[in-house]
Amino acid sequence: MTRKTIVLIAAFVALGTATVGLVTAIVTQRGLILPLNILDLLSIKFTTSEMIDSWFGLAGHNKLISPSELGEPLKSFRNQWAKTNPTVTPFLGLWHNDGDGFQSLHEAYFLSIFPSQVQGQVCVLEYKDRGLLDVSILSLSTAKVISGQLLSSRLRADKSTIVQKDFYNGYPVEGYPVEILPVLDGQNEIYIFSSRSPPQLPPGFPEDLTSKVKQKLSDRGCTMD
Repeated sequence: MTRKTIVLIAAFVALGTATVGLVTAIVTQRGLILPLNILDLLSIKFTTSEMIDSWFGLAGHNKLISPSELGEPLKSFRNQWAKTNPTVTPFLGLWHNDGDGFQSLHEAYFLSIFPSQVQGQVCVLEYKDRGLLDVSILSLSTAKVISGQLLSSRLRADKSTIVQKDFYNGYPVEGYPVEILPVLDGQNEIYIFSSRSPPQLPPGFPEDLTSKVKQKLSDRGCTMD
C-alpha cells in the first residue's frame, strides 16, 4: 500500500467519524449547522449564474471538461427512490465540477450522493485526486435533507438553486440538457457540479479503498443500488 493511500485512509476515517457526530446534532441542536438563509440563497443563485456561463463558454471551446448530460438512468434512479425517500431525490447522483482548469474527467472534483434507508438522509462521498503534489480530498459524510436543504458539516445545498439548462458545444447543434447543483462548503465557498449518473464511485477511485467505502456506506444505512 502506498504512502498516499495510507494518508487518504486516515483522512477518510477521521472525517467520516467527525461528520457523523456533527450531522446528528442537526436534529437535536440545529444551531450547530445553520440552514441557508435568504441572503445565502440569493448569493448562490447570482454567483451560480456567472459560474455556469463561464464553465459552458470555456467548455464550448474545449478549454474545460464539458458538463455531463442529464440522462435517463439518473432520472429513473431518482423516480424509483421517490417512492420511499422522496425528499432526498433532487440531490441523488454522481456529480462533477469543471476540472479546475484540467481537461481530464479524472482531475475533476466529485460528489456522489447516495440514498439512505433512513428518511430524509443521504451519504455524501467527496473525492478529488490531484496526486502527491496537490490536494487530495476523500471524505464520507452523512447529511440530512430538511425543508429542501441538504445539510452536513462539510457542505450545504438547496434544491431551489438547482439549475437545468442546455449546453451547446457546436455538435450536436441542438445541445443537450444539463443539471447543475451549487453547494456551499464549510469555508462558504461556492462550487457547482454537473450531474453525471446514478450515484457510484467516481472514475479513478482507488481500488484498494472500494470495499472500505462500500462497507462504510452500508454501516450508515446507504446503498449504491
